[in-house]
Amino acid sequence: MLKQPNLCTMSRRLLFGASLLFICNSMLAAPIEWRYDTHTKPVFEKNALGSLQPSLVVATGLDRFVVVKVKAADGTLLSEHRTARVTINDRLTTSTGSTYGKSIPLSFPREGKYSVTYQMLDTLDRVIESAEYNVITDITAPSVGRVTASIPYGRGIANDGLPIWSPIEAREIRVSSISDSNPIIDTYYEIRYREGAKNGDLISTGKLIYNAGEQTAMLGTGSMYSIDYSNFPSEKIGARFTAFVKDEAGNIASTHIDYHNNGHCVSRPQAYAYGVQSGGSVLLGQPNMRLVTNNNLVDKNPVDIIFRVPNDESKKLNPTYGGYPEGHGVAVNYQWLTHDNEFSYLLVKQLPVGTDGHAMWPIIGHTDQFTWRCHPYTLPNATFTSSAIAPVFLRYEALIDNYGWVPNSTGVINTPDIPRDTKLSQLKMFAEPRSYAQDLIDANLGYMCTVPIGGTSCIYRPNWPFNSTGTSGHYHQRPMLTKSGTELRTATSYIFEYDGSSPIIHDAFEWLDSKRILSFTVTELFSGATWGRVKLARAGVRVWSTENQLVAEIDGISETDGDISKVNTSLSGIASGDYRIEAFAVDNSHNTTSKTLLDQVTFDNDPPEIELLVNQIDFIQGQLVKGLESLMIRVIDQNDASVESMTLTGGPASDSVELAFVTQQNGLTSVEYPRLFPSLEAGQEYLMTIVAADKYQNSITKMYRFNYEPNNLIRLESIAYLPVAQELFDSGDVPFARVLSNSLRTDDGSIASGVQSLLVSVRSDSQTGIAINEVQVLPGETKSVQYTITNLEGMLELPIRPITVDSNGDGSATFLVEIPYIK
Repeated sequence: MLKQPNLCTMSRRLLFGASLLFICNSMLAAPIEWRYDTHTKPVFEKNALGSLQPSLVVATGLDRFVVVKVKAADGTLLSEHRTARVTINDRLTTSTGSTYGKSIPLSFPREGKYSVTYQMLDTLDRVIESAEYNVITDITAPSVGRVTASIPYGRGIANDGLPIWSPIEAREIRVSSISDSNPIIDTYYEIRYREGAKNGDLISTGKLIYNAGEQTAMLGTGSMYSIDYSNFPSEKIGARFTAFVKDEAGNIASTHIDYHNNGHCVSRPQAYAYGVQSGGSVLLGQPNMRLVTNNNLVDKNPVDIIFRVPNDESKKLNPTYGGYPEGHGVAVNYQWLTHDNEFSYLLVKQLPVGTDGHAMWPIIGHTDQFTWRCHPYTLPNATFTSSAIAPVFLRYEALIDNYGWVPNSTGVINTPDIPRDTKLSQLKMFAEPRSYAQDLIDANLGYMCTVPIGGTSCIYRPNWPFNSTGTSGHYHQRPMLTKSGTELRTATSYIFEYDGSSPIIHDAFEWLDSKRILSFTVTELFSGATWGRVKLARAGVRVWSTENQLVAEIDGISETDGDISKVNTSLSGIASGDYRIEAFAVDNSHNTTSKTLLDQVTFDNDPPEIELLVNQIDFIQGQLVKGLESLMIRVIDQNDASVESMTLTGGPASDSVELAFVTQQNGLTSVEYPRLFPSLEAGQEYLMTIVAADKYQNSITKMYRFNYEPNNLIRLESIAYLPVAQELFDSGDVPFARVLSNSLRTDDGSIASGVQSLLVSVRSDSQTGIAINEVQVLPGETKSVQYTITNLEGMLELPIRPITVDSNGDGSATFLVEIPYIK
């Protein structure tokens, strides 16, 4: 038991303010973090650690002991760690702030499963709190296979064995054979330059779609254009794709593939010379050629044309990135003739040149495989003799039974009211009239129809199924419109697409009531078909009131893998009330599906209330709080709610510390002790910030200002001391300045005796340190001072003096003397 000590008075000059504290703390705490290497991970009931020697960070109150035991999976005790008493020197910086506690190094013999038990003890070795945690140690990185890709364009494999990739219609980049003894928690990628001035620079990075069942991670879904253009650079340059796989323990494995990035088309070939029936000359070894001018008369069609391209864009000189002629369904006869210091010369034979100067574009064209065709072969400023003028294609229309005529490239995407299970019965082609008959011929369908002399159209009757239920598809061909009996022809093209398959919303769903996140799965069959246009367009939820009124329609965020999309929707913005939740899905063809997932759900948007009590009486802002043990917090809410954090700032030392706290059996929350200086002067208030939240994450923050004194504070009045840095004694050889106490007693009432451990703290804003019992303590320091009580009364008698003063001999110090445990 503690009695009021005697106050001592001294003569003038150096001023002291002293507080003598006898504090018995009561703080419940918990393990809060694992630390190893560069990792900091929160502590959960189940923990996966990527180290055999992690440290366990435990937040506690002052004057506590922590015991941590490591056990094997069969319960065998492997190690036991008991910490020293938590003192004011055990201030820790954690990922969330600053608190008091211990960082305990642990050791596990090998990878495997373990249990870690934790106990917090008071000074009498009583267990205040305990918990057990499951731990898996895993220091082995995941196993990963090779990287493969489905990228239609680029040009396959280069001469050096590396693939050539283009972003056009890019479908997927896949990492296979991913395995680990623990769950995979993250898969991501980086694309970087691997040559040139930017070598090593990052081009793009992002998430990969991980499929645990297939043990794969993918960029893209497998459908056309599912890899965004932005992932690739726009240059023709070497690059590296690296995939990273991270397991639950934090171990990371990587695998990569080097490739040539074909990031743009070569430039358009320039016509240099063309063949004529008469009046030509020999150019670059070719007879009957005429240089291209501003007026190029074509007297025979098809025609031979010589083009020139920059040397670095010639496939012959640059096989990785150079351009060349290519045809679809037709052979292109071409020859690289020669090259000079700047250009290469390309002869393309028998090109049917249309009235626009293009040669069967896009059936025939110049490409480097960046895309299907980069540029047409064009004879500029072309005019034609009557026998050499080519057919001119205008358009297609199709007759859809039970609906009517629709223009080219129109399906349910633009006309969602087209009926299901119908037919495309007629296909009509329109062309300019000519003085000759024009035949429409397709490489697959054969002869289709003929436009008579002077006519403008002909009809082909395919009678194709169209928009059949449960199917998706398109009709697309490039028939040739040909001058009858000749090779003079023009390319045509039709596209009629449909999607007769509606999205499917699966019955299974996940509802995170506390976060108001609804997740469900949608299947869009045939995703990626028709050049990527068959796909899920949007999905989400509709919120209906109990009166069946639509309250909100919320689009979700979809993660798509092939035909299957996982849709996550947040309903956090919905007002408090009772609702019905319906999922919906709409595909790119406007097929729509909906399904009720939650018949009734209650939303609560109201945050809890916080009440701060002082000795069971409502707190008043600015009041004096005597001892933190007098504070209790009550959280009021209709749903589960609790204190989430408490911080204390301000005070004489302008401190900032996270407070530990514990919820009592009566539901109230008590505050645990940090190291505190009393508010002895005006303006030394503390600010306590309390955050509480309910299970729906509705939170409230309240702040309370108060002056603080411990219950057992004994305040000494300021004293003056001569400005000398040595002990002064009076005529009786007694130290001039002393801290005296009355009789001190232990918990069982005995008179204190023997060695006592005192903690002496000098406030950081003090101008001088002190020497107490000849132990020097500087401003901002706390030191342990041993003092032996030899008198029968159990009294302290501590000599005290300053240890530094300024040049004028002025200074002051404010200090605390604490006896945590009286013996």
